[in-house]
Amino acid sequence: MTTLKQPLWTSKFILLCASNFLFFMSFFLLLPTLPVYLVENLGASEDQVGLIMGIFTIAAVFARPITGYLMDMKNQKALFLIAIIVFVVATFGYLIAQTVLMIFLIRFIYGFGFGMSTTAGGTMAAEWIPEERRGEGLGYYGTFIMVAMSIGPIVGVFVADYTSYQGMFWFCFFLSLIGLIMASFLPNYKTTRKAPENQRKFSIKHKEDLAYWFNELIERKALPVSIAMSMIAIVFGGVISFVSLYAKELGDASIAGTYFTLYAIAIVISRPFAGKWFDRKGPNQLIAFGTSLYFIGMIVLGLAASSWMVYIAALIIGFGYGILQPSYQALSIQMSPKHRRGAATATFFTLFDIGVGVGSFFLGWVVVQIGYGNMYLLSSLFLLVSYYVYYRTAKPKMRVSQHVQQNY
Repeated sequence: MTTLKQPLWTSKFILLCASNFLFFMSFFLLLPTLPVYLVENLGASEDQVGLIMGIFTIAAVFARPITGYLMDMKNQKALFLIAIIVFVVATFGYLIAQTVLMIFLIRFIYGFGFGMSTTAGGTMAAEWIPEERRGEGLGYYGTFIMVAMSIGPIVGVFVADYTSYQGMFWFCFFLSLIGLIMASFLPNYKTTRKAPENQRKFSIKHKEDLAYWFNELIERKALPVSIAMSMIAIVFGGVISFVSLYAKELGDASIAGTYFTLYAIAIVISRPFAGKWFDRKGPNQLIAFGTSLYFIGMIVLGLAASSWMVYIAALIIGFGYGILQPSYQALSIQMSPKHRRGAATATFFTLFDIGVGVGSFFLGWVVVQIGYGNMYLLSSLFLLVSYYVYYRTAKPKMRVSQHVQQNY
């Protein structure tokens, strides 16, 4: 006997997705323009640009576990608003920064606010999405991010070209400010989890405190799928860091822009279908399918000798990533206790950020040794490692839940 599905597109979920879209638009506007601004206007060297862009990820990694812990203990809306305020203030900082050092400091604050807000927003989305539609709901939630990713860089270049870099910074600031105003209308939600009465305050005098705080900030049950996703993030970091240079090597720098557009379109198309598959049939076949697509796409990218091969790779990789990322995120939450969803979300994205950082650094070294095409071919092996981690640690624990079996 089938039961009526709980609604997914509630007013609070729509408002959260819309504010998140503006927030990510503000972020993606800066991806293609900030490095050029640093070199042309502030005289930064390539090493300084790399350091400034990299400090963002480091700050986000620090912010996520703390935010996840607090989301399980405190008022979630208040933390979400604080996170966005930090991000908005940092965005305004670009307008007044006049030196490379100031941009470096602002970028750290920007990354911290980004890490806080994405962790808080992801936790709230997981709380509000009906249990039996989590895969579908997180897929739609992530689609808003991918739409911002697909049009944000293009809009950023357009605004910078037709106004100025200052005009672009103002545009980013107003987008994030509107997102903050929209988020302020979200309903209040306070987790029911309470701290144990016998909980001791942290003290480095007690060795066991370190283990205690690790257990509080990191959700162990989310680690298997988070580690599997970190292997995918290594590949992801290599692609986004070097595809523009790869395009120049192939003789046409514009290939990179088209790559990201096709990549984002494929993700947007794949996520709703993948989410429904996840909810109806479980994750095992879906993750095997997504990993296979991503692997094939990386092989095509590594062997590319023309623009059309890069574009085909973009579509295949986009479909694969669009399947894997929301599936693993949903699994990290599904495998964790309900009162630890904040920590699970933080664990997932922390491992993802670390993977992107490792991929950018390690695969950058690999490029010097064997070239871009061979680097992409080699990096595809991380996808096999990712699936092996899932197969050995998470797959045996996954079963289609009873309510899904009843409904379908």
